[in-house]
Amino acid sequence: MNEIIEILMRRDGISQLEAENLVEECKEELWNAAARGNYQECEDIVALYLNLEPDYLIYFLDNFY
Repeated sequence: MNEIIEILMRRDGISQLEAENLVEECKEELWNAAARGNYQECEDIVALYLNLEPDYLIYFLDNFY
């Protein structure tokens, strides 16, 4: 997860706290979508919240279990 935070800080010029908050918001939305079984929406959430490719979804999977 730290890699995503570092990417956001470097790319967007935001603080670590701002990046952590974005990641937490994204994780919450991902959890909600996964609970509904809407996995396509999970890819969209990563793009919407973090402006990252769906490939980065893998970084969140460890936090679901």
